[in-house]
Formats: sequence, structure tokens, C-alpha cells
Amino acid sequence: MDDDAKAKLSKRARERAARKSYGIQFNVQKGGDMYAPSRDFAHNYPRMIGQVVRCFNQDYWPELYKLYVECYASSKHRGDGYEIGAGANEEAFAILEKTKDVYCKFINESYKRPGECCDDVLQRVGWLDLPVAAQVTWLAMLGQVMTGQLFAGVRDLYMGGETPADFDVLMAAGHDARRAMNKIDKSVEVARDTNAGFRSAVRAARAAGLSFDEIAELCEDVKHGRVPAG
Repeated sequence: MDDDAKAKLSKRARERAARKSYGIQFNVQKGGDMYAPSRDFAHNYPRMIGQVVRCFNQDYWPELYKLYVECYASSKHRGDGYEIGAGANEEAFAILEKTKDVYCKFINESYKRPGECCDDVLQRVGWLDLPVAAQVTWLAMLGQVMTGQLFAGVRDLYMGGETPADFDVLMAAGHDARRAMNKIDKSVEVARDTNAGFRSAVRAARAAGLSFDEIAELCEDVKHGRVPAG
């Protein structure tokens, strides 16, 4: 084999090595992302992050968030006797929200520059400049939900279920784990979310120009089932 043939063979080998094979791939839904069982972590993870982002509220993580604020205040070297007031809470939450946004940017940027490694992207998006307390808390939020997701997925895989757990089932189990770790009663959380949705609807009605009397009448209709609640 001459040098040119060896060079071509070597080039093809490098190209094959660069194209990581994930075995069989298929579309979960028409026009959707290609799915391969060997990388289903990457398939589900971005959607799981989206779920956590949508419930990014202090009330969803009371135990975890309380610990985070304490750690954040301590890291600011406030001194003995410092009380965590509203100002510290707002500051800590703003930093945690920024941490969430930077992490989402990290995921979105992860594939755009093939020559970069993981720590290159973390550095570029600013993750490494964030307070450790905020980093750990955001990752713990994801981890709490992931714990339940893993539970549901492993149970489905090894208990011979007739159909695989879909994403809604995985996320429901994830939030069950979050509630357990944060000592939240599910019924109380559902009632709070319902009330929050109701208040949002009233604000929207006011913005649309309805009077208080008109809104009150609509509320009574919903309460007594005279119109669909949705």
C-alpha cells in the first residue's frame, strides 16, 4: 500500500472516529429529534430542565431554598448576628435566577463549537464566575427532579411494564421526589397553584377592561359550574 492510500485510509479512520455512533436511531415523533436509546439522557435532560425552569419559584423548594439563602448570606461575610431579611432574600434569588439562565445558556451553547470541551463552554458562558452556593442550589433543583425521574424510568424498565414511561410520568415522579425532599403537601401546592392561576385570570380580565362587578359575576359562574372553568 503506497503512502497516498495509507493517508486516505487514515483520514477515513479519523472521520469515522469523529462521528460517534449511537447505534439505531429513530424519530420519536414525525419531524422530531433523532432518538437513540444509548443517549436517552441527552434526549430527556433538556426537557427536564425546561420543567424545572417553569417552576422556578421559592415556594417549590422551601427546604432547599432556605438553606441556599443561609449559605449565600454567610458567603457574603455579613458578620455575626446578621439576620436574613427581605433584601438578602431578593439579592440571593436574583443571583440564583442568573445561575439558572447561565446554565440554560451553557446547554444551548454546548454543541455550537465542536472544538471546545466542557470546561471551555462553562468558562465562556460565565458559569465559573457564579457563587458556588447558587451553582450547587440550581444543580440540586435539577437533581431532586432527576431523582424521581430516574425512579420512574428504572421501575418501568425492570418491572416489565407493557409500555415505557412517557415524559409526563417521569416528570410527575420527579416532582413527587421534590415535594418529599422539601416537605410539601401535594394538595396544598395544587391549591396554591390554582389560586395563583385564578389571580392571574382576574388580572387579565381587568387588563381587558372588565369591571369588578363583571369579574365577580364570572367568578360566580365558574364557582357554580355555569361556564367551563378552563
